[in-house]
Amino acid sequence: MRIPFVLGPLLVLLGGIGTFVISLRTWYAVDLTKIPGGGALSAQVARSQGYATTANGWEPWGTFSDLLLFLVIAIAVFTGVAGLTNRRDNARLAFAAAVAGLLGIVLNGLHLISEPEPSELVTVRPVAWLSVVFCGLVLLGGGRWFDTLAIHHLGKKH
Repeated sequence: MRIPFVLGPLLVLLGGIGTFVISLRTWYAVDLTKIPGGGALSAQVARSQGYATTANGWEPWGTFSDLLLFLVIAIAVFTGVAGLTNRRDNARLAFAAAVAGLLGIVLNGLHLISEPEPSELVTVRPVAWLSVVFCGLVLLGGGRWFDTLAIHHLGKKH
């Protein structure tokens, strides 16, 4: 009977860790060859000067967005670990995990839909969409955990 209580926090923890790992991967690539009338030269200059033509999930959006992403990851990891260790019956942790997952889906989804400027030159790498999937795992785990607690507490009252 222990498995239902472990599954939710485990999904939350795996989703938080997955979101962190994916956030460090390359999400965006700039194709300088798309610049009209000098794209090849621009690409050559960028390579020779060591200019970055890629960005991960932390780089293009600024401090506020980075803080929100950090908060999503931190809440997911903290609540997942707490749920797996000794606070499985805390509905607030389950709810916080679900809210963090939802926030992560919205935040990362918006970042991927409205890519950095100049959007004509920027492509979103498919791996970036895994951030939305992992935040979905946090939401799913938090919801599963919360439901398991509700069913367990209802069963005790009868």
